[in-house]
Amino acid sequence: SEDDFACTQPYQDINGLVVMEAENLSVPSGWAKQSSFSGYTGTGYITWTGTEYFTSVGNGLISTKIFINSPGVYRFQMRSRVGRGTSNTEHNDTWVRFPDASDYFALSGSSKIYPKGSGKTPTPDGAGTGGYFKVYFNSLNWTWNTSTSDNDPHDIYVQFNSSGVYTMELSAR
Repeated sequence: SEDDFACTQPYQDINGLVVMEAENLSVPSGWAKQSSFSGYTGTGYITWTGTEYFTSVGNGLISTKIFINSPGVYRFQMRSRVGRGTSNTEHNDTWVRFPDASDYFALSGSSKIYPKGSGKTPTPDGAGTGGYFKVYFNSLNWTWNTSTSDNDPHDIYVQFNSSGVYTMELSAR
């Protein structure tokens, strides 16, 4: 019934899955809601149009709350594409962090890494700071292929040990 999924936050998991359309988030100046690249879902998508932030985090910060009904480990994926140009390694990344999750890490086989600045090691190859992972996509088409760690792609996971409200943060890169 509808009462089984009564939302206490704008986003919550249902059967262990949280889905959000980024164009529905409240976005600060510098982010633009667009629809020029065909193949998006929802009513469009967001793209960063401001200054590039390769080494600093917290710029153009988008913060949203997620209610987790089912504790466990969730894989983080963003459906995205290269935002400008024709190189699949340029204009293709975002900073992401879950500051109040029980754990936040990335895996590739048996290799487990943590965001730089989290106080945990080892950390990814490439940029990172402040507990954020640099998330990248290497496709000129829309894809769910979300990775961290340059030239050694790792999938990102978030662990929630109990039901409750958690924060997801996206920052312009």
